[in-house]
Amino acid sequence: VSEKVKVLKWRKKKKSYAEVAKIYGKNKSSIHEIVKEKQIFASFAVSAETAKLWPQCMISASLR
Repeated sequence: VSEKVKVLKWRKKKKSYAEVAKIYGKNKSSIHEIVKEKQIFASFAVSAETAKLWPQCMISASLR
């Protein structure tokens, strides 16, 4: 897990997938997968937050 965090930090610093792959001795597609995983988890976090707010919006709308 800590290696994945380090990979994401390198990508945040605008290092290319190839550069990061070379640093960790991985292939470029492995780095793409790590970044893609992060994006998927981030979208679930937003979806979960939206799901919590949705019932409140429906209640507020029905009270109008």
